[in-house]
Amino acid sequence: MLHVLVRLTVKDFAALAQFEQRAAQLMTNYGGQIVAAFETAHNDDGTGEEVHLLTFPDEAAFNAYRQEPALGTLAALREQAIAHTEVSVSVGVKQYG
Repeated sequence: MLHVLVRLTVKDFAALAQFEQRAAQLMTNYGGQIVAAFETAHNDDGTGEEVHLLTFPDEAAFNAYRQEPALGTLAALREQAIAHTEVSVSVGVKQYG
C-alpha cells in the first residue's frame, strides 16, 4: 500500500470541492482513495490550506492516476482552485502501538 500526503495551497475552496470530487472518482479507477481531507487554514476570502491523505495499491497505480487523460480536462478548474501543491509519497509504513 502506498500512502500519499498532499498539502494544497487553496485559492478557491468552492472550486477545490468541485475539482476534488471529480478527481476522487477518477482515483477509484486506479484503486486510490482519499482516506482523509481536512482544512488547516480557511481565510475569509476563500483561500487557505487543505491536506489530503491518499492511498493507492502501489506506486505504479499512483503514477497511472497522475497520467490519467481525464485529469487534463480538469486543468482549468484545478488552476482556479489550487495555487500550489506539495506531494510526499511513503517509502515505508510504520506500525506503532
